[in-house]
Amino acid sequence: MPDVLSDGKIRVELDSAAGGKIRSIRSEATGHEYLYQDRRPAFSDHGYSNHDISGIDECFPTVAACESAVSPARAWAFGDHGILWRVPWTTRADARSVISVANPQDTDLSFRRVCMLEAPGSVELAYSISNDGSEPYEFLYAHHALLAVDMDTRIRLPIDIEAVYPTVAENLNGMSLQNWTTWPCDPSLGITEPYHPARRSLLKCFSNRLRNGAFNVSQESGREVLEVEFDVAHLPYLGILVAQGYGPSSQDGEGIIVGIEPTSGIGDELLECRRTGSHQLIDPGGTYRFWIRYRLVTPKDSE
Repeated sequence: MPDVLSDGKIRVELDSAAGGKIRSIRSEATGHEYLYQDRRPAFSDHGYSNHDISGIDECFPTVAACESAVSPARAWAFGDHGILWRVPWTTRADARSVISVANPQDTDLSFRRVCMLEAPGSVELAYSISNDGSEPYEFLYAHHALLAVDMDTRIRLPIDIEAVYPTVAENLNGMSLQNWTTWPCDPSLGITEPYHPARRSLLKCFSNRLRNGAFNVSQESGREVLEVEFDVAHLPYLGILVAQGYGPSSQDGEGIIVGIEPTSGIGDELLECRRTGSHQLIDPGGTYRFWIRYRLVTPKDSE
């Protein structure tokens, strides 16, 4: 059974059996679900796109399938969206926190996440990735957050995004891959709100290094806002996915998927991170720590 944390304002559901997935972030006041929910009736589990992609998956040590070799003695091959979503996690929960740990097989790594209720309406995720082996471990981490988006959704990204680095673009004439592009992009591309499936376009890109680790999500009604803050010292970039007219694995005439992903690197796989000078290493005996915070606020909260 998934673990649930609730304080009367925010409700968070975590599923250790599904690779540590954060399945749901919901407003108790309005009932609004902020995370994408995969509505397919069945899943084959043959690869990431064929499993339940709802909510937030912890992508480590890559997003796209790739290989890593940081020493002549050892090489690793990683599947799509990394290794954590494929393995069960162990959890310990009480009324105000859920501690989740994954120890991927054939590694000397421990991935630990503590989800804690803070002030009313606020949840903090505190992470630590420890390397107990004798060799450094190369990695990319992405907080693969897929949002519940419709034509009324408004997303405010950090104001210091000045350029983006596109890695995937479909039906976006003039978008050049692996070249920095001024942000905000040309409005005629149709990759900003209001989002609409009729656009039939797909973009994955990465921000420049950020000074401000915050964005927010709301509906046009403005009844409440989900504010997201992240540890910009250790997650200095945002991955931005905008899929309009696409579903989990193919074109979908009604689908909209928007992912906003605090991440440690520029790119979805380790070679791209090396090219962009943004790959990370955990030394033997070392630990990489960072945090992410979700907070629901209403106009009344800011009065």
